[in-house]
This record gives sequence, structure tokens and C-alpha cells, in this order.
Amino acid sequence: MPSTEPIPTSASMLQVANAELWTRRRTCDVHSGSVYNVHAGVGALLWILEANRDKNSFHRCYMDSCVGDDLDWRIGRFGGPARVQDTKGKGNAVLKREDTGKAGVVWDGTRIAVAAIGQTPRFYRVAESLYVSPRTTSTIVMVEAQDVGPDTAIDSSKLVSTRMWVEDPLWDVWQVQSLQCEGGTFRETDAEYRARWRQGRTERRPGYRAMIAATLADQGAAHVSIFDSNYMDGTDDGICRIFVADEQWESPKALVDRCMLALDSVRVAGCDTQVLGVERIEASFDIVATLWKDPSNYNIDAVKNAIVNGVMLYFSGHENAFVFRRVGLVGAILQSFPQIQDVTFGTTSYGPSSVSNPQDTQIETIRTVVAIPMLVTDRHLVSVTLVAPTDNTGQGGGDKGQVPAVPIEPPGGGSWGGFGVL
Repeated sequence: MPSTEPIPTSASMLQVANAELWTRRRTCDVHSGSVYNVHAGVGALLWILEANRDKNSFHRCYMDSCVGDDLDWRIGRFGGPARVQDTKGKGNAVLKREDTGKAGVVWDGTRIAVAAIGQTPRFYRVAESLYVSPRTTSTIVMVEAQDVGPDTAIDSSKLVSTRMWVEDPLWDVWQVQSLQCEGGTFRETDAEYRARWRQGRTERRPGYRAMIAATLADQGAAHVSIFDSNYMDGTDDGICRIFVADEQWESPKALVDRCMLALDSVRVAGCDTQVLGVERIEASFDIVATLWKDPSNYNIDAVKNAIVNGVMLYFSGHENAFVFRRVGLVGAILQSFPQIQDVTFGTTSYGPSSVSNPQDTQIETIRTVVAIPMLVTDRHLVSVTLVAPTDNTGQGGGDKGQVPAVPIEPPGGGSWGGFGVL
């Protein structure tokens, strides 16, 4: 271990040398510039260099104290990731000229400037030289940011009141039509690099979620859902159930078997974790929405479309992947269109679905299932009925505002399935 004492200074080393000389000969001349002083000064410098070398050599042996290239080498020796270095963002720019003209070359290093009104311009450079033929009026060039770091990311299609121009002269008048560039990175500090390596080591330990999910993904599981044991009864015994599915949200027996075998390499010894599959269940919904005013006061198609969007948004959330709650779906619908007074579920079954207007998930049923039921819906499986308010708070009332239920078809005949669990 290196000494915890600070490295001695040259002045303190000279004092020690003078004291040693005086103990041998009281008449020694040790004033500044004397022969003894010169010899002692050289020795002091050598001893300080040796002390620093020893201290740095010891520090290189410890992950907490090594820095710079020594830290890179030590983390690499333990199989860790490489340090993130300074990088420049890369992208492309579209250049355009009014008409055909002479052939030429857009040389690498040509600068493109971007500036908002009243701000200092940012510069991007052409990364690769590009030959332009005489008939070309529009061309795409590869660019890179002039500076490093993530702040150089830009997308000109999202900018307002911004000018772009070619800073360096070309053989013809070219205008910058668009510019897209990703952000770069800053070099990780020693502390950031060390923390990332340690976090990675933690996540690679057996029994940790990240390690389990990565191992099962290597076996072909596109979707991995991990349940802690306290999810249902409050008893915290670790991870007890894992549900896997492929990209189509299906769980063939071969996939479940592979994942079960691979789990042994990353779970804690003695843990009785199970690997189970997923069962897709299509569900249709008959939504009855009571508005604050008569439906004739609104754009009916737009309101229905907003309600369907709310249903799809609810099922797109991972928090609803396993537990379906009617109150949660109602909340998503109310957020999609605030002018809704109340939402209820009808009794009509619509479409070739397996279940209509499902009830809340019963958590206790997950204990015994061999494949977790996953609720899947689609836009064409949602019907919407708009109803006028029954009191005097809105315009109109009774059955006047009732609009027949019309299923909302997805644009272009496409579909998108959300998911939940019965």
C-alpha cells in the first residue's frame, strides 16, 4: 500500500539533509549555493521523483485511484467496455441550384452554416468529396459537425426562422435545402467511465433483471416480462415468473424450452423461477361516451377517432401489459377528449374477437396459468356511441344526441394491436 502521507517538498528534504550534516559536523557550510546544498538539492529532487513514481505505481493497481490510460487498460483487462470518446455527429445535407450548369466537385471540408435570427451560426463540414455532373440540380452530401458533443444534433425540418447557407465558395450558386445531423459524444470522464463499468458488472451478475433479459433474448425471446414474487401476495422471495414471447407475441414450446434451459446459467442457485409463455386474446370494446353537450355540437368523426386513439394509447403502455383495468381505460379515453362527461361499456359484441368488453384482471389467476393471457385489441374492434347529457347541463337531451355506433376503420386498412391481460 502507498503511504498516506503527502509527497515531501524539496524544502523539507533540504532541512533533513542539513540536519543530518550538522549532526556529523557542526561547522558544515549548508547555506544556499554551497557544495553540500547543491548535492543535497539533487538528492532531494531524485527522492521526490522516486516517491511520485512509487505512488503512481501503486495507484495504477487500484480501480478507485487509477486514471487516464491506466484506467482504460485496467477496465479492458477485466473485459469491460471501451471508454466513450469525443465524436462528431454525422448526417447529410441536400444542396440545390436553380438550373443545370457546369460540372464540379463539392470538396470535403466545405462548410455549411446554420443560424437562427440573432444567434451565432453553427458550422457543419462536408465529410466526403462529391462530383456533381452538369445536369444535376440537387444532390446529397455527407456532412459532419465541426464541434464534438451531443449539442450539434440538428434537423432543419423542425427549425423555425433559421437561415442555412454554404459558407465556402463553390463553382456555382448552391442553396442548402435541408440539413440533418446526429449528435456526437463527449469523452467520458474517469468517474463516469468507472461508474458505467461498475453498473455493467452489477447488471451482469446472476439473478439481476438485465442479465436474465439479455440471456433470454439471445434465445429468441423478443419480449421478456419478469415478475417479482411480491407482485401478487407481498412475499418478496425474488423473481418467480418470467413470461416470454417472440416478435409476433407468440410462445412456441421450443422457445419456452430454450429459455428455461438458458435461465439456469443466470439465476441464483435454488431459485424456483418458472419460464412461461403468452396467450394472445383479442378483445373488442363497445364504448358509450356521454358528452357535456349534444353530439351535434362536435365533429362526430373527430370525437370518435380521438376516443379510439385513447383506447389504443392505453394498450400501448407497458404498465398495462399484464393487468387490464377498466378505470384505467376510462381515464385514457377522458384524456383523449376532455369534453366527455362519462364513459360506460355497452353489451354489444363486435367483430371476431375472443372476448368483448373484458372485466378487470384478477391477479390471483396469474398464479396458476401456464401462459399469461395478453389482451390484444385493434382499431376496427372498437365501436363508439356518442350520447347527449341526460341533465340540463348541455344543449339538447334525451335520445336526440344519440349517434349510431360505427366502427372506426384504421387508415389505409392497416391495424395496430395494443396489449393487456385478462
